Amino acid sequence: KTYLAIAKDRNFLMPTLAVSAVFFFLFAYIGGATLVYQESYGLSTQQFGLLFGATGVTIIFGAMVAGRMVSRLGLGKLSMLGVSCMAIGATISLGAAASEVGLAGVVAGMAIALFGLGIAESTLMSLVMSSQEKALGSTAALLGAFQLSISSTATPVAGLVLEYGPVAWVALLAASAIVVCVLTKISV
Repeated sequence: KTYLAIAKDRNFLMPTLAVSAVFFFLFAYIGGATLVYQESYGLSTQQFGLLFGATGVTIIFGAMVAGRMVSRLGLGKLSMLGVSCMAIGATISLGAAASEVGLAGVVAGMAIALFGLGIAESTLMSLVMSSQEKALGSTAALLGAFQLSISSTATPVAGLVLEYGPVAWVALLAASAIVVCVLTKISV
């Protein structure tokens, strides 16, 4: 009964779907980055590791920025800022992958997107948890179930899309970032 009551609450459900879509984006990125960066752009294993680590650190920077700015902007505005960075970064990456800009543009866009992901992840989770006044353990468990169920589809979908090349993979990321934006806008 408790889980059903929480799941029916729009204040819980919408930001939960948004944060789940954020994790879909993250796992689609992780699932495809190795193939795209190494096979399409010719990076060695060491080069890929350094590049992947460097762009991954931007998630931490995003979360740190969120922690410092939340009292000034509030969760809603900060969530929108984060998901907007995700969409802008993914769009930059898509443009770079589709043009002759190539790897540098893809990586720059992904760094922006992952920075935004760090902001969005922490703020959207806070929105989810603040939607309930009691049964917080059940709220967290249900959030985790949604996140893992939805994001578990990302890697296989990324694998299927990668058959069409790096532009298709980045298009998947851009499309999922737009879904994140829509869900977040509905949530805040």
